[in-house]
Amino acid sequence: MKPSASFQQKYATYQLRLDRNVVAYVVLLLCLMGNMGWAEHQGLSRNLIGPIFLFSTVMIYAFIGVAGRTSNADEYYVAGRRIPAFYNGMATAADWMSAASFISLSGALYLQGFSGSGD
Repeated sequence: MKPSASFQQKYATYQLRLDRNVVAYVVLLLCLMGNMGWAEHQGLSRNLIGPIFLFSTVMIYAFIGVAGRTSNADEYYVAGRRIPAFYNGMATAADWMSAASFISLSGALYLQGFSGSGD
């Protein structure tokens, strides 16, 4: 059975909105990283950069959660089966990467450098 033209139109609109949201998130994250780099260059302490970056990323994630809320159980568990394969793959990859190890690894590299000498 072939999907109707109205369904294809709605799906295309949904795909476009999803693409725009992902691009906006990436741009926001890059701006945050750029601002943190600029702040460090201006002399902001490392003891402040870490907590600011952590708080900011958690708030961005919370905003995404609030903006994407739903009251329909089907939408909550499987996103209405509308998520494209590319984004589903990104979600699966993110699930496999432990947030704790990623954050601790990037934090260790930031504080100690690549060699781990602490200098």
